Amino acid sequence: MLSRRVLATLAVLACALAGAMMLAPSTPAKLKHAAVLKNQLMREHVLLLKGYVEAYATAHDGQYPLPTDVSQGGGLPAPVWPRNPWTGRSLEAGVDCGDYEYSVALDRLGFTLTGHLSSGLTSVVYGASEAPGVALDRDALVGEGVEIIKQAAQLYEFLHNDTAPADASPATLGAYVDQWPMNPYTGAAMATSSTAAGDCSYSGDYASFTLAGYGAGGVQVCSADSTWYDANLGGLRERLKDECAKANGRVLQSYIEEWALAHGGALPSAAEFTSGGAVGAAHDQWPLDPWTSAAMQPGTSHGSYAYTPGTGGGYTLRTYLTPVSPFSAYVDYAGTAVGAAPSAAVADAAVKTGACLIERFLKDFATASGALPSAADLQPTGSIGITQPTWPLSPYDGLAMRPGTAPGQFSYVPDADGSYTLTAHLGSGTYTLTGTAHDWAMQKDQLAIQGATFISYGIELYSLANNGLYPAPATPLSDSLAPYIDPWPKNPWMNTAMTGSTFRGNYVYSLGPDSYSLKVNLCNGSTYDVAALWTHGTWAPLHRMPISLKDLCAQSGLQVIKADLEMWKLTHDGVAPSADELRVLVQTPANPWWPVNPWMGTYMSSGSSYGQYTYAKTGPGVGDYTLSLHQVPLPMVNGDPATEFPAIYVAQ
Repeated sequence: MLSRRVLATLAVLACALAGAMMLAPSTPAKLKHAAVLKNQLMREHVLLLKGYVEAYATAHDGQYPLPTDVSQGGGLPAPVWPRNPWTGRSLEAGVDCGDYEYSVALDRLGFTLTGHLSSGLTSVVYGASEAPGVALDRDALVGEGVEIIKQAAQLYEFLHNDTAPADASPATLGAYVDQWPMNPYTGAAMATSSTAAGDCSYSGDYASFTLAGYGAGGVQVCSADSTWYDANLGGLRERLKDECAKANGRVLQSYIEEWALAHGGALPSAAEFTSGGAVGAAHDQWPLDPWTSAAMQPGTSHGSYAYTPGTGGGYTLRTYLTPVSPFSAYVDYAGTAVGAAPSAAVADAAVKTGACLIERFLKDFATASGALPSAADLQPTGSIGITQPTWPLSPYDGLAMRPGTAPGQFSYVPDADGSYTLTAHLGSGTYTLTGTAHDWAMQKDQLAIQGATFISYGIELYSLANNGLYPAPATPLSDSLAPYIDPWPKNPWMNTAMTGSTFRGNYVYSLGPDSYSLKVNLCNGSTYDVAALWTHGTWAPLHRMPISLKDLCAQSGLQVIKADLEMWKLTHDGVAPSADELRVLVQTPANPWWPVNPWMGTYMSSGSSYGQYTYAKTGPGVGDYTLSLHQVPLPMVNGDPATEFPAIYVAQ
């Protein structure tokens, strides 16, 4: 394709030649040369048009434009439209010298473009359907279409438990492809039950499928099948479900063994061994059918089980799997005999294990609540028992271990000092677990104090960043201190964010004239003020810093006011202003930089609060006056007078 620069050069050359022909006497040789040049230029223009037509097809899925599109201003992507070398006008469709003719195949997969030259000559170019090797290109497109349909069939198979589709029509597989492949010979959708050129045929059963694609004359040019899927993914979903069902069978088997152990070797009946029966009621979780996601039920379909209790502690248990070949239909857990009632040694070992589990329950309760549970709490129907997913069973009667003195039962005695005695009664003798005196609440109180201490850090950081001001009690501290504390500490008793209240583990925050109080509520009803930490010697500099900075700012402001007073005297014959004149001086536009009270955030004014001043004219001279500042007093540190801030500061 010629560039714009080449075309422009050719156009200039053509004009130059035309001018030369007008100036010089015409000769046959010169006329012949000009005609050859224009014919060559026309051939180049035809190739340029061909490039536009090909670009259109690239952007339209291989479909060539209609004749109405191949014109200036039509649908072609033509940044520069060529001109007729003989007339100089834009190239047009026609049969005269310098015109062109364009036709497209019915399937719009090929075209013919003819340029008319001088002396009846033509320059002809062709599109895909007329060019050599087109049949091979179409066959490649058939192969691509077959591959797309194969992938759709494999996706269908994966989503339908490895069952191949009954057919490969768009109605069956259209939902599994973004765009159905096109027949490259006709431009229509590729058919899947045809041997015509550009179509394909499909055959399949439950386990596999085969595709064949056809080229010109109905000759098979490609094929595809489910071999890769069958070797790599076939049965994957079902095998996974089968494995889940097998694992569930082992869980059911453990339930049988556990029941027999707790009931003197007696097996559960078939009615008891269901999700809604006695065995199901003894367990919070019953295995689920991997195919339905519901509780496994007795039956013979996949995901079900069959249980038959026998004599002498024997039983059979079968779990059913995928019902179709080539998968196994079931797995057995049969022939395992539970035996007679456990021996005394085995039963007593089970009682000891149960006692240890109950002890863990009472320790967890004491740690969470700060006190030992009562005897009423520590039993299967008490506040502890009803919150536990599993409560140990007595091997002697098969019931939950409970308070009592019979074998398999226990006795529990808590003491006020945090100690306890837990005695399990065996077939012969007892098994005792004891706990020494312990402050169960201490750890939680320490965590609460630690959390409140973190909050006090945030308060001090807030004060440093806000000119010594402390957070307002009306706003939750978690909001005011969010930029300074992350994460916010939790109440160790409730496991929720600490907040302002009198409940244990929370805090009470209040403000005083020059300080704050942050008291954390302890388990015994007392409080601990973590704010006192900041008045200790270690933290004294940080506690003094915001106060001393404000005092220093206020002293600087007082010196500015004194400078204004002296300037007044210079312009008023040495007479100091009255108190009323000084108030006017604050508001005059001549003093735009009047100092600000660092404690109030407003202009410094007369008064007796922190950051305010007292002004009075004194005698005997008319220019004598006193100017003093009210500030927060701070005692000297380590005997250094420079660190002391008196309550009244007099302007120097």
